[in-house]
Formats: sequence, C-alpha cells, structure tokens
Amino acid sequence: ADEWLVSLLRRSIRLGVLRDEAPIAVVHGAITDTAGLAKFSIASRGRAANYLTHSGGGSQTGGKREELLVVTTTIDLLAAHTRRPSVLKIDLEGAELLALRGADCVLTRDRPIILCEIGEENANEVAALLAAHDFVLYDADGLAEPLTPIERPAFNTIACPRERISAFSALRAP
Repeated sequence: ADEWLVSLLRRSIRLGVLRDEAPIAVVHGAITDTAGLAKFSIASRGRAANYLTHSGGGSQTGGKREELLVVTTTIDLLAAHTRRPSVLKIDLEGAELLALRGADCVLTRDRPIILCEIGEENANEVAALLAAHDFVLYDADGLAEPLTPIERPAFNTIACPRERISAFSALRAP
C-alpha cells in the first residue's frame, strides 16, 4: 500500500528487470479481511516494516513517520479478478490473520501453498484457521529435511494443503 514502494516496482517492470517472469499486475492497496479503507503507517525504521495501523505492526517499525489512508481488499477479491493462486507469500507485519480471514474461497477452492511470517500474537488463531482448511504446518527455518509437521505456526511458516504434501519431497506427511 506504500506509494513509494509501488513506484519502485513499476519502475522495475518498465526497465524489463522482470521481463522473463510471470505476468505482473500491480495492485496498489493493502490486503486485509474486508474491502474498504484503512489507515496505513509508514514505519520510521524502514519501509519493509510498514503496517496497517489497526494491526499494530511488528517490533521492527521503530514507530511511524507518516499515516496514510489506503484502499484495502481481500485475497478472495483479488483472486476473483486475476489468475487463481497456487502459492501465497504473506508478510504483512501483524495483519496475516486478517489476510487469511479474507481468503476463505482461495483456501477452500485453490488450495495454495502458503509461505507466511506469523507473529506470536496471531499464532493460535492462524493455526486454528488453517487447521479448519486442512493445511499442515511446517517451520520454514527447519534445518533437517524432510521438514516435520508442527502444531503451532513458527515465525516463518509453510502451510501445505494435506492433499499436496506428497508433491514436495522436503515435506514429511504427518
């Protein structure tokens, strides 16, 4: 949702840096559980720690230097108007649970692999939501392969639909 970061992404696309990759559509907004408007904080320490104000952000924000009003949308709404996702990378500085709450259709129908940073404050609710959709969790920072399933999300979590586990040799079935 940060205008400055969006401008860098668009510049990279114009320069052809991403030319050989999958098609890119830039959507300027924030992902949450509802479509609408929300306050968005630009972190003092670095823009990689920007956050939806009501989510509180993470420990790396260093406070906020500016607050903007931004458009919000859901993963389900994006998927209804773009290609259906097979992978989701979620790093939303405390708003991961909100994003997953807005992805019920995608989690049920599309069954993507999810790579997600999950803060301690959201871990139990994220675990319950993903378990309800029959996803198996793994600690992405695990050193031994195959990775062993975990009950509670780690900071860097891989969530795999149970029926897709056998397609990935790095994941051990529960």
